[in-house]
Amino acid sequence: MAFHVSVHQDLHLVFTEYSGRVDTDQMIGALQATLDDPDYVPGMTDVSGVTAVDLDFQTMLAHRTRMAAHYGGQSEHTPHFVVASTDLGYGMARMYQTLSEDGVPHMTLNLFRSEPDALQAMGRTETSISDLLGR
Repeated sequence: MAFHVSVHQDLHLVFTEYSGRVDTDQMIGALQATLDDPDYVPGMTDVSGVTAVDLDFQTMLAHRTRMAAHYGGQSEHTPHFVVASTDLGYGMARMYQTLSEDGVPHMTLNLFRSEPDALQAMGRTETSISDLLGR
């Protein structure tokens, strides 16, 4: 799996993009790299490029525990937006969304099939992630 994390202070956004095969160690590495960034703010994740998943239930629970510890210390509610245009990416994100609903305080995971829908929900006028990030 490849993951790329970019911090956009001007947008108050962290963008994480996953592609290829997603496994336990890489997912934990991506999360840790994101949370360790001094400019971290919650944001948007694109899992549309995921081609294979090798995650077990225990890994997903551990991920939820880390996120709960992070968001539990915040006083504000934080929306997180996930774009998953493929069935595989959507299934992976939906599983995490279900786990997060009861286990991660102060965070809502919003799941979308298209970039324009996610961006509209974020209150943005751009219609693609590339336009939003100036790529």
